Amino acid sequence: MATQFYPGQTLGIIGEGINGPILAQTARRMGFRVAAYSSDVEAEVLHVADLRFVGANDNWEELRSFAESCDFVTYESQNISTQTLEYIKQYADLPQGINTLEISMDRLMERTLFEDLNINCLPYMTVVDLTDVVNAAASLGYPVVLKSIPKVTGIEKEVIVENEASIGKVAEMIDTGTFIIESWLSNVREYSVVAARALDGKISTYPIIENFYTGGKLIKTVTPVKLPDEIEFEMYRITERIGENINYRGLFQLDFYVTATGNLIVKRLVATLSQASAIFDQVTNVSVYEQHIRAIAGLPLSVVTAAWPAVLVPFSDIDDTKLRTQWLIKDNWHFSFYHNAGQLLHDVSGHFVATGTDVQSLLDQIDATKFISNDDTA
Repeated sequence: MATQFYPGQTLGIIGEGINGPILAQTARRMGFRVAAYSSDVEAEVLHVADLRFVGANDNWEELRSFAESCDFVTYESQNISTQTLEYIKQYADLPQGINTLEISMDRLMERTLFEDLNINCLPYMTVVDLTDVVNAAASLGYPVVLKSIPKVTGIEKEVIVENEASIGKVAEMIDTGTFIIESWLSNVREYSVVAARALDGKISTYPIIENFYTGGKLIKTVTPVKLPDEIEFEMYRITERIGENINYRGLFQLDFYVTATGNLIVKRLVATLSQASAIFDQVTNVSVYEQHIRAIAGLPLSVVTAAWPAVLVPFSDIDDTKLRTQWLIKDNWHFSFYHNAGQLLHDVSGHFVATGTDVQSLLDQIDATKFISNDDTA
């Protein structure tokens, strides 16, 4: 199959996430025609695309029609069946491949990759029953967290066990399969390196971002960050190392923990675009959407340069009075609305990226608006 693609050819976009519409708009601006596949007839990506296909991820007839209309296909979120992608590969190019997605969506495979490359990840053990949980918790030390091995976005199975007395919390869950149990970290900060891997294996990285979560939900993303030089160097080195050892083309992301004592731990690999990476639409000379398309189309990657500090904040209610007020008065808040972008972030309606001269003044500005509740910023 082809390895490089040209204006006038058709890019297929599949996935149930927020990135599809912007990818489609970017691809059309770059000269490609766009075919889109979604299970939701109202999905925004279908409105942007030149060719539209609607069906479930196991509607093989519709998937074949979609794939045969494309020269190459990209998945814009991780929430897509590898069986579906294997089927699509019979009829169209899939430059991202499937292997890295399989690794990133399976916690055991992901940790095996990290361990094979001598990359520091959290201590963990596999467990199949309550006795295993007790023994693993005793070995790892409390608190621990029990997690499902497959990552299924939106329905994650995860239970924190604070001490021996609370082991019973996992009794019902452990009966449903094999899990991993790993050490639970508190008082950590979370960072990410977003990168793209090209046809020739070259890797281009974006500035490090810091992500803030409440209850597993992204509250804000910030760039640039202040970290010791040796930690920044190691984050980029690990990202390059991973990039050199995956069979993949396109955008990917590595998430990291940094502990209070300065230990660096890899959290996870993301084998496509993320919500947080959208911050670079307002920060750098090349968006993650264009860089991803350049990678999968076989174009040389742009050298990324940063222009100014920024803070990304998701929001869930477009009718909120606070949002409408800021919409009218903030000349440095750049709003993006997801419309009906997909099912992954059904409780998120969009985000804004605030830009300015320094991160702290932006955080102070956002805090003054009470746009993020005190509970979210704690």
